[in-house]
Amino acid sequence: MKAKKEKFLELYNYKSESDEWDYKKELPTNSKDEKYNIIKDFLAFANFGGGYILIGVDEKNDCSLVDVEKKIDPASLGDLIEFNLGFNVKFDINYFSIVSNDKTHSVGLIYVYPSFKILTCSRILQGSKNKTIVGVNDILTRRNTKSTKANSDDIEKINSRLRSNQKDKDIDDDKSPIFNDIHQEVDNLWDALNNKYILNSERISIILRGILWYSKHSKIDFVNLAGIEANRFESLLKGNVLPQLDELVRISNIVDLDINFFFQPNIRGAEPFWKSDLVRYSIIKLISPISDLSLIKDVDKFLGSVVYDTAKNIYSLHSMLFDKHNKTNWKWMLDKKVVQAYDNLSNSHKENLLGELSHQHYKLLEQIRERESSRGFTKQEKIVLLWRVCSSEYLARIFTESIKRIKIIDKENYKIVFHFWDELITGKIRGRTYDDKNIKMIFSKVKLEI
Repeated sequence: MKAKKEKFLELYNYKSESDEWDYKKELPTNSKDEKYNIIKDFLAFANFGGGYILIGVDEKNDCSLVDVEKKIDPASLGDLIEFNLGFNVKFDINYFSIVSNDKTHSVGLIYVYPSFKILTCSRILQGSKNKTIVGVNDILTRRNTKSTKANSDDIEKINSRLRSNQKDKDIDDDKSPIFNDIHQEVDNLWDALNNKYILNSERISIILRGILWYSKHSKIDFVNLAGIEANRFESLLKGNVLPQLDELVRISNIVDLDINFFFQPNIRGAEPFWKSDLVRYSIIKLISPISDLSLIKDVDKFLGSVVYDTAKNIYSLHSMLFDKHNKTNWKWMLDKKVVQAYDNLSNSHKENLLGELSHQHYKLLEQIRERESSRGFTKQEKIVLLWRVCSSEYLARIFTESIKRIKIIDKENYKIVFHFWDELITGKIRGRTYDDKNIKMIFSKVKLEI
């Protein structure tokens, strides 16, 4: 037992509190405030690495000793902790007599053992006047002699302690790849483009592996911070089991994600970029008339489709400009009017027109990375994956420069008019600048007319 008389005397002789021990005049459990504050101290000491509570010390009166009138027994204290938290916090409690100033006092000592994972409460503990004493999934620790909510430095210290004392060797701390194979990765991309989501263990595991991959935390950190057993966390990452809602809540809190993130399509464990406000706006504003937006059945699927069509047409433009001798690479993807307009040009006109297209749309042509390995993806799919890591500002420019207008035909069909194909058909290319403040193109006079 850690709660010994000798330890009480040692800590009492300091006549001041520390992060490692606390003085209390008594340990009452009559009101919710009193009960919940005990729980708060237990959680804080356990996460901190263990600590002592000296009962019978009046800190406000020169740390004088007072008799403990109500002795709470270990069983009752254990029941109080387990009833409110749903789990036990290991502790020792002992009472003994101390002689001070020729007077014998009955005092007590509690030792809270260090936890082997981060302990949190899965529900809110509110005292009188609805004051929150312990919040849902709050990580509590000891700082400045008080039990308090952990900040980022505290969490790093807790994790360091847990890593150094990690006793569960069943978990490999190397980060798992996001996808098991290329087919799973391609399916993940197309599910996102089509706004397709089915709740199953495989989909959740991809999201979890993506979060883990891009997070600064290790597997052991997640095990400790989320309070999930190591073997179960491995099973979640492998897609062998479905997570419980409270596990997802704790994981989302670790990386500051909205819980809804787990229940929607993703690309490599991240939200599809076309759902960001700026990219979304840059596409939707091109609908003409804008009131036709209400006709679209699934806006997120529509946006994903526009993204893919834009990538496909940019690749076709690149192929037309730089792969002139292999027309089968790009003609099959184009509107007949575009192909006909291209074929009707004389060689000299083609050279002039295509040269000016290349100059005016150089930003779009940068989307093609010739040396990049395909890894089983088409060129247009690779462009979409490239955009996944670009800023919203950059992507807003790409879509604004590419698309002239979008005509909604019905709730599932639409037609995109691209600037570069419109210029090829009309034989007129104007100079342009991009207004990044208002997300629009500003056109000048015609620079080339054929």
